[in-house]
Amino acid sequence: MVTALIRLGHNCNENCVFCTVALDNEMELDTQEVKNRILASAKRKTETITFTGGEPTIRKDLPELIRFAKKLGMRVELQTNGVLLDDRDLAEEIAHAGVDLVAVSLHSHKEEVSEKLTNSTKTYRRTMRGIKNITKLCKNVHISHVINSMNYKDLCDFVIFTQKELPGISCIYFGFVRPNGNTLKNKWAVPKISDVDLDVYKAFDYCKANGIQFGAEGLPLCYMQGFEEYSNEAKRLLSEPVFYTGGKSYRRDIHRFIQENLKCKDERCGYCSLNEICPGVWREYADLYGTNELFPVFISKDEVIRKLKSR
Repeated sequence: MVTALIRLGHNCNENCVFCTVALDNEMELDTQEVKNRILASAKRKTETITFTGGEPTIRKDLPELIRFAKKLGMRVELQTNGVLLDDRDLAEEIAHAGVDLVAVSLHSHKEEVSEKLTNSTKTYRRTMRGIKNITKLCKNVHISHVINSMNYKDLCDFVIFTQKELPGISCIYFGFVRPNGNTLKNKWAVPKISDVDLDVYKAFDYCKANGIQFGAEGLPLCYMQGFEEYSNEAKRLLSEPVFYTGGKSYRRDIHRFIQENLKCKDERCGYCSLNEICPGVWREYADLYGTNELFPVFISKDEVIRKLKSR
């Protein structure tokens, strides 16, 4: 499936301590500029458009942009913090415009932790209401959860919480924090991967044992043993390219660009049977902690690829 990721701009109603685009200089795209990018994507036989930001829901033209992409026969996905979806009318307008999947960021089930991570007040409850609103209107609602120093010990409890309080969600997406953007000012938010290993394993094991759909990003495969097929990054390396376009930049295959330019590995990774499909770690992470945590594993690459393709 060919996908286009369109960054509408960087304006946002939160200011997460680990936001990776907070320091970007991407300009805000006006309505016609976004439509031009959607049209260009359609000419490339793009099947899915993903709107991201910043925060897309602060734009008054978002429903119009969704309808425009849908009229061209494309699937539409939306990445949002969900705060403004607490407005039932807006949630309905976005759903009725035809959005196919909504990914809502929720980084803790604890209000105090959530609002410290998002650098905002009185948004946790709004996000919770927003998720409940949109799950009543859209079949595919995912939760995006950034693993960081403040929440990793609560990962399994977070999963249990979502199943109890947010039963309408269809998938949980775990992303290990990237030391970039705002995180460069908040390096305390970045734990060592080896420190979160056990808590990540418990959460993934709970998901798998209870039939909860999930995926992960930012973790090398040596820290996903037994769950390799849930690596979104490894899956992308085997998939069709994802086009990226923002206010000033364009990448023909954003994930291949990331893999070749923004990720790195340890020398020992050359001995690993999964080296060719492993994303490694962010270069900024290696600058912070090095790569001594990485180690080779010796399992069947073909079997992992089979599982990745079957997901």
